Amino acid sequence: MARQTTLKKETRLSGVGLHCGKPVELVMKPGKPGSGIVFSLGGKKIRAGLKKAGGGLYSLRAGPVITIEHLLAAVYALELDNVELELSAIEVPILDGSSLPFVFAIEKAGLRKQAWSRKEINLKDVFVAGRDGRLIAASPAKSLSLLCAIDFPGPLIGRQIIELEVTPRNFKKQLAPARTFGWEEQVKEQRRAGLIKGASLKNAVFFGKKSVKNPEGLRFKNEPVRHKALDILGALALLPGRLNARITAYRSGHSLDLELIQKIGGEK
Repeated sequence: MARQTTLKKETRLSGVGLHCGKPVELVMKPGKPGSGIVFSLGGKKIRAGLKKAGGGLYSLRAGPVITIEHLLAAVYALELDNVELELSAIEVPILDGSSLPFVFAIEKAGLRKQAWSRKEINLKDVFVAGRDGRLIAASPAKSLSLLCAIDFPGPLIGRQIIELEVTPRNFKKQLAPARTFGWEEQVKEQRRAGLIKGASLKNAVFFGKKSVKNPEGLRFKNEPVRHKALDILGALALLPGRLNARITAYRSGHSLDLELIQKIGGEK
């Protein structure tokens, strides 16, 4: 059985929170064997697991810490088991809106193996979460793979699909660069609701009625579905072990992702 890993040394990142709009610094520190993913906020430790998990339409959270999914996707996909994530504010920095800066930071710090064995979750049944024509399911498999599809009205996004085996290399090349996205006409409405105060063309893809508003355009033709797949991995990081399963998702989102992992199993 594979051994657990942690960082070789500390690494730091700084930026703004997507929703709070405040400056925030993140320090990623080595963790003890078996400690898992732990957020540190104002001296308080919050274990990132199903007991403290929450979220909705716009992000996942661990206790009071919000917008954790891009960071946790990188931690999970790069097979980093034990890490302390110290934050200066309640939100993980959005950086460029993708997982890639977190991947680079983890690679810069390096990984080292630890004495404890890694816990794995092997399914015996199929688990499904779905509503209103949306679906995400996990079925038994020997390794982790994703089949993710979306379908949005209009030609700018439309129907998109991606399928891949989840490995550190595949994640870095195929999913990590994909940025969070939204629609230009929704920005004012969301900001009136107290959301996306830190959003800009530097950290999100904005779709207008006829074109992508970012001057550089898209990183992939199907960047939105790649980001949806990335978000799923962020949710899987909240499970109490590494999942071996075939994940199939159609028009999924944070709420359904969270519902699926809660069905798969809570912490003991």
